[in-house]
Amino acid sequence: MASRALRRTRQIITGVGALLLLLAIIAGAPAALVWLGGNPLPDHLPALGQFSDALLRPDDGTLFLQALTVAGWAAWAWFTIPLLVESVARLRGVRTPRLPAFTGAQKVAAGLLSAIGLLVASPAVAASGPAYAAPLTTTSTAATTTAVADQPGSSPLTTSTPTAHHAATARPQTAPLVYRVAHGDQLSAIAARFLGNADRYPEIARANPRLEHRDHRFPDHIEGNWRITLPAGAHDRGAREHAHGSVVQPGHPEHTPTPATPPSSAPAPSRPAVPQSGTASQPATAPSDTSGAGTTRTATPTTSTSATGRPSTAPATPPAASTTAGHHTSPTLSASTPSAEQAPTRPDQAPAAGTDESVDSSQIVTGASLAGAGILTALLLTGLYRRRRTQRQHRRTGRRLPHPADGTTERAMRAAEQPADVDRLDAALRSLATGLTGRPEHELPDIAGAWITTGPGAGHPLTKPVVSLILTRPCPNPPAPWIADGTAWTLPADADPGEPDDLLAPLPTLVTIGSQPGQHLLLDLERLGQLTIVGASDNTAALLRYLITELACNQWSDDAEIIIAGFEPDEAELLAALNPDRIQASTAVPTATSRLRRRCAAVTTALHAAGVADTLTGRLTDIGEAWAPHVLVAADPSEHDRTELDELGQQLTTLGRCSVASVVATTTLGAATDNGHVLTLLDNGVLQITLADGGAPFLAATIRAAALPRTELAPLADIMTQARSTSDEPVPAAPEPEPWAQGTDAAGSLLPHHLFAAEPSPTPPTPAVDPAPPQPEPEQPADSLTEPGTAVDDPITSIVLVDTRQPARHEPPTIPRQQRPPVDGDLDADLRAWHNQDPTRPLISILGPVAVTAPGTEPDRRRFYAEIVVLLAGRGTRGITGDQMSDALWPDQQISPSSRRVAIARVRRWLGDTPTGELWLPDMGPDRLYRLTPGYLLDWHLFRRARARGESQGAAGIKYLRAALELVRGVPFDGADRAYAVGARNPYAWLPESDLYPGHIVSAVVDTAHRLAQLYLDIGDYTNARWTVQQAWAADPDRGDDGPWQDLMRIEHAENNMAELRTLVGELMRAREAEYPEDLAPSTYTWLRTLVPELLSSGTFAG
Repeated sequence: MASRALRRTRQIITGVGALLLLLAIIAGAPAALVWLGGNPLPDHLPALGQFSDALLRPDDGTLFLQALTVAGWAAWAWFTIPLLVESVARLRGVRTPRLPAFTGAQKVAAGLLSAIGLLVASPAVAASGPAYAAPLTTTSTAATTTAVADQPGSSPLTTSTPTAHHAATARPQTAPLVYRVAHGDQLSAIAARFLGNADRYPEIARANPRLEHRDHRFPDHIEGNWRITLPAGAHDRGAREHAHGSVVQPGHPEHTPTPATPPSSAPAPSRPAVPQSGTASQPATAPSDTSGAGTTRTATPTTSTSATGRPSTAPATPPAASTTAGHHTSPTLSASTPSAEQAPTRPDQAPAAGTDESVDSSQIVTGASLAGAGILTALLLTGLYRRRRTQRQHRRTGRRLPHPADGTTERAMRAAEQPADVDRLDAALRSLATGLTGRPEHELPDIAGAWITTGPGAGHPLTKPVVSLILTRPCPNPPAPWIADGTAWTLPADADPGEPDDLLAPLPTLVTIGSQPGQHLLLDLERLGQLTIVGASDNTAALLRYLITELACNQWSDDAEIIIAGFEPDEAELLAALNPDRIQASTAVPTATSRLRRRCAAVTTALHAAGVADTLTGRLTDIGEAWAPHVLVAADPSEHDRTELDELGQQLTTLGRCSVASVVATTTLGAATDNGHVLTLLDNGVLQITLADGGAPFLAATIRAAALPRTELAPLADIMTQARSTSDEPVPAAPEPEPWAQGTDAAGSLLPHHLFAAEPSPTPPTPAVDPAPPQPEPEQPADSLTEPGTAVDDPITSIVLVDTRQPARHEPPTIPRQQRPPVDGDLDADLRAWHNQDPTRPLISILGPVAVTAPGTEPDRRRFYAEIVVLLAGRGTRGITGDQMSDALWPDQQISPSSRRVAIARVRRWLGDTPTGELWLPDMGPDRLYRLTPGYLLDWHLFRRARARGESQGAAGIKYLRAALELVRGVPFDGADRAYAVGARNPYAWLPESDLYPGHIVSAVVDTAHRLAQLYLDIGDYTNARWTVQQAWAADPDRGDDGPWQDLMRIEHAENNMAELRTLVGELMRAREAEYPEDLAPSTYTWLRTLVPELLSSGTFAG
């Protein structure tokens, strides 16, 4: 908020200065001219003789002064005329006409008026973002402390957030229903369900034109989790076959939450009662700030969430009124929740037209519908990308990795993820293990869970999460930079945990059980032994799915094994598909409990043999190997199974940490559950927590429960299953209608029907793929006749000239020549403009960190507006509607059209005018599409154009293939998807659904480098062949594709560098975690057997 206030101050100062300058020019200049030269209008027109006499006789200064006065009036008029035109156009709200004779003055006038406009515009920047939902309050009882709300300097912060009920009822009752598609749905069945007639499905199709842009198969094809707007008059007639999705539009009778009853002010009971419908959550104290201990705050739980960022329909509870007296606040960061004046408002409260600020990603904060799944989605994406790196080694040249659901699921995950929280927690836990190594057992903390909250990182542009460990008892002297605060150890936001040693994660069963914007609560299941969740079956099942999914994917659960029981077979199969290495389904609870008892006995024996008290000490000292945790998750057990589970829970309570834990969800509380570890899940999705150690409660909390709906499990399982496969898919044809894309695929390679023999005859044969139409005579494109390096104005200035004389030992190049009409005559000029950094054209770079240069006025928040430029550039002449843009930039948020228009206006001002005076970003046309004026340069498009030109020239295409690779500066979109701040909107979440998906771009770069390396190898140019490998690895630093490895091995083999070749094989095996060469990708192993069989037979590799 300080930066926003400073920005507003600068705007005021600039506006005042512009106003004073304008007044000085309009009024001050005429006054000075009148004072200097008198009345500018003469009494009579002088005769021609008087002119000649004045010019011929000696001047006493009068003529000079008169000429100066005339020039001053002319300059004043030259500026005033465009100023009046600009002012009238702005007052009328129309586009300002261009005045060629007044170009300079018109730009100055427009700048002054814009600055004055900033002075009088509304400063309500906060209206563009959703409101923070302040964290729920939690309590940690401590007999030695008292309530701190009355302490000096620590007045409580109480915020009241509108509940989901208010948000729903604020919308018009006539708003159309929105239906979320379930897997297996059909549009005709949806029409029968809501319109009463299956044949009326075209009405639904006409109401959803955006879906046709998303998938050309619509309306014949729809996919799970799509959101379909239903026509007016639609009403739900009940779920049926192929139409069993849900209505997600707020305000629908089935999904309008009802307000909960006010919370009770009584202390939390030691054992919560069985939840009743409508029971409200109990207030509790929130964790305190390390810099201001004792500060308390109360707030409201937010809407529960799902893994893909879709809000559930559980109602929110009203704000808590106060904290429970006599309870000590557990550590948190009070600054993580803005005050009422600072909190951004909801996205549907966007600024009105003409407002000063547009909605950018620094102002859009993750709403309640996304916060609960932030950690889970970040973990899922981390696992997904790790598996895709493994998957890349099996990708064949000219193909790409498959993209499930056209990127819809990955897009939703990217929009919801909070990677900063995950990375910070993992680094904090592992560095803590390093700091605790060597300590006596009695000085080790007894950790039961952790809070993750957001806070300002000193000296860092982003806000870093604060990690606070929940202890069952006070433990002094934490390792630096941790800070002790009663029953908590806190890692402040500005503290660097340092580099951890190579130790096991100390808390492998730490899992999120509740989340809300800016705050997550995690519990250590191993420390608790058995955790009982009491509540309605649907709610507890959603929480169990979340717990299982997070345990299956998180990076700190080293070698964990999760056993699930009580789930339906199809659901258990989907859960196991998330990570088969960790999740196992059990058909019977007694079998699983017997297995865990055997595990307890084995671990207890190992602990005695190692001489350590528990498994946490064993992990810290790195003694023994029996510390991998086993977790049983049981849903709705029978009475007999409950007895088995209760006996196991009592055993775990007696043993303490022993690498075994169980989580049981039930609708009633068993009589044997006396260990105090009970979570009560209310019908409204609020989780009441009471944890105790030896009968003494150490944590009582109330928070919104984490949840993973059943409908969202299938797409997550699909995308994780696909990432484990070794399949690839062909690259589709280029989607762009521009002429340069004709005959090419989406990666810039020529389509198969352009292929013909390497040495074509004058009349080439007709391609087999299409025998009907005759092929034209092969001809050299007119724009590619110049040989590399011969033209003086060669646009590819950094090309290294290559000696094309082939040594005798080399065979002629085998790269086939390909036929393509000369459809890209501007390529050379555009490459020249790119290398010369043409200041008159927008230059957009994504083959590395995103960079945009344009001739207009550069905005303050370049990163956000650059994302809009990239989005528009990727669409090309196809354009994009305003709704599509809002859906891409602000998924699942209601952004007003006026806010979007403000952002578009700033982008338009940044891009400026073309050399002919047109706007690079014109106003929306009759087709209601935004599109850039042709002539801008996007390096990805240039790459594809140059690649196509190079492939069309066969062995002579080195120049253009190299030109394509020279555009690569690093990893595509490197760092662009990082959020501006913890909890802020994740930028570029739309990439998985776009034509600019980074994974596909990397595949194109690697394939182009492979083709160019072949050409260089064919002519014996090993230096430049090595350069192609380096360019491929610049785009793919993980070196996931085997192609560049093979190219480099061919280079070493051609130069007879057998030692280096042996080293390369060893490095590749380590990168692929292969114990033997046979463990490499089959194609790579076969290739090695063909190239260097004697090397593989030796069986020893260095590196």
